[in-house]
Amino acid sequence: MKGQKAMIERELERELIQAVQMNGCLHSFQMLIKELNLYQQVFCFAQRYAKQGLDLEEIAQETLVRAFSNIQRFDPEKGRFRSWVFGIATHQIYDWLRKRNSRHIDEGWEPVTPQKSPEELVGVMQSEKVFIEAIEGLKDKYRRVFVFFYVEGMSQEEIAKQEGLSCNNVGTILNRARKQVSKSYKIRINSKSPRQRRQLSEETLSFVDIMPALTQRFASV
Repeated sequence: MKGQKAMIERELERELIQAVQMNGCLHSFQMLIKELNLYQQVFCFAQRYAKQGLDLEEIAQETLVRAFSNIQRFDPEKGRFRSWVFGIATHQIYDWLRKRNSRHIDEGWEPVTPQKSPEELVGVMQSEKVFIEAIEGLKDKYRRVFVFFYVEGMSQEEIAKQEGLSCNNVGTILNRARKQVSKSYKIRINSKSPRQRRQLSEETLSFVDIMPALTQRFASV
C-alpha cells in the first residue's frame, strides 16, 4: 500500500513537471510546490543557517523563482525534483553570504565568514571527498535517513512517513549515523599525511562549504 501510494505521488510529480516544462504552466508549478511542500522545506533547510543572519523568506522565495525559471534544465532521469531545488537553495545561501561579506568589506566591517585562501579551498575539496566517503560507508537505511535530513531538508516526521518508521526510530538512526560519519571521517583523516591532516582539519570543514557536493552526489538515494 505504501509503495503504491509513493508510485502515485511520483507519477503526479512527473506530470506536473512535464506540464511546466512544456507549457510554462505557473498553476502546475504552484501545484507541484504545494504537493511536495517545497516552500516550507526550503525555508526549514535555510533555517539551519539562520545564525549567519540569512533572510529565510527571501532565500525560499528566490529559490522557487529560480526553480521555475530554470525548470527546463531539470532532468528527472538524474534525480528527484526536491533534490534539484535544494541544490538551487544551497547556491542561494552561498550567494547571500558572499554578497553580505562583500558589503561588510565595503563598509569597513570584518566579514563573519572570511574568504578562503587557495590552500583552504583545496582543504574543502578534499574534505568533500572524505566526508562523502564516510556517508557512503553507512548502511543503506542509515544513509537514506542521513541524506533525507541533512541534504534534502526533510523533517523527521516526513522521513518517518517515507520510510515507514516511527519518529523515535528516525531520531535514533540520525544520532547513530552522525556518530558513525564523524568516527569514519576522523579515521580517514588520521590515515592521511601530516600535511593532508592539516588541510582536512575540522576547522576547514564547513557543512555550507560542502553542501553543493553533497547535493550533487546524493541527488537521489
